[in-house]
Amino acid sequence: MPHYMVQWRFTPNNFKSLVQNPDSRVDTVRSGMEPFGGTLHHYYFAFGEYDGVLIAEFPDQESCVAFLSMVAAKGGATAFRTTPLIEPEEGKRAFERAGRTSSNYRPAVT
Repeated sequence: MPHYMVQWRFTPNNFKSLVQNPDSRVDTVRSGMEPFGGTLHHYYFAFGEYDGVLIAEFPDQESCVAFLSMVAAKGGATAFRTTPLIEPEEGKRAFERAGRTSSNYRPAVT
């Protein structure tokens, strides 16, 4: 199944709730993904531009987008940044394919 790295920002109300009722959010996020066929692998709070990052598997892009849309609609997080992740062996096959495939493509600047 495809893996995704998702970064997000908490809303001010979510921060307020977490300060008043501290929670790691791991169990909540994990159970929220399951109806979409998702599996949570890693969940971290973060400093900087985004407040958290997770690594998860979903059966397809539609399932990942559906889960994130549900989270956004409930007001828990905003400013999602989702990065599809590529397994090393899959990347190797892509590089091999690029090396053996003929194409008329050329860069604008050489």
